[in-house]
Amino acid sequence: MQKPKRQLYPVPFTNVTIDDHFWSPRLKINRERSIPHIYNKLEETGRLAAYKLDWKPGMEYMPHQFWDSDVAKWLEAASYSLATHPDPTLEAMADQVIALVASAQQADGYLNPHFTVVEPQRRWKDVHKLGVGAAYGCAQNSPHNHTG
Repeated sequence: MQKPKRQLYPVPFTNVTIDDHFWSPRLKINRERSIPHIYNKLEETGRLAAYKLDWKPGMEYMPHQFWDSDVAKWLEAASYSLATHPDPTLEAMADQVIALVASAQQADGYLNPHFTVVEPQRRWKDVHKLGVGAAYGCAQNSPHNHTG
């Protein structure tokens, strides 16, 4: 068996520049339109407000048990975008979401608006939270959060 001529190493995505006619426009639309649009939808549908933990029966937009994953995935997308394309407006939106999420975390580390205010007796009993924790971890460990 012939030995490889060169050793390959992974390259951090922050060291990669995509400048072509296919991907560049799509990445720009994602950065400038899709990520802000999703943020607006998170606001409009009560997903961000759920982190205020002030929902009571009879109020609009009862926090759903999976809303936290929508917020975590948005934060991850925003963080990865900011890592390669700094944007003060998007960064302010991300900072606001981070503060809101952090304010909702309970003293014992628990973080899910639905199970905190709607079904507190089911806290720590839903496997879904493990996946959301992974999404928050991805957002937390994105290059933006190490540099910005």
